[in-house]
Amino acid sequence: MKRLLFRSILFSLVCFFNTAVAQELHVITLDQNNSSFVSPLPIVVLPGDILKFTSINGDFTIYIKDAYKFLRIREDNLEIRLNSAGTASSEPLVVRAVDSDAEVTFSIYCISNDSWPDAPPRIIIVSK
Repeated sequence: MKRLLFRSILFSLVCFFNTAVAQELHVITLDQNNSSFVSPLPIVVLPGDILKFTSINGDFTIYIKDAYKFLRIREDNLEIRLNSAGTASSEPLVVRAVDSDAEVTFSIYCISNDSWPDAPPRIIIVSK
């Protein structure tokens, strides 16, 4: 009986731990027919979450200055080219821990219709 109780408590703790450290995938969808080109807006992420950019309609260039400060990447800045007719998704990008809550504005340019969004899209990092 004690073993059964110990195993059930241990199982509960393992389940709780796995839920607490689970990574969430945030897919940022790009569409040239959307006035801001991005959905959702803003994007709220936690350290350990995964970002992925996807183009469903249009040819885009995404630029994030000093992306190394909040993403686990080797370069200082992040530049991604996405085309719904070709490379439609970026590689998964892991959000790193930051000292305090941060907001990052990223540049997005629609090559298909030669324009910028009405308002700059944002990524909000909520530190744990």
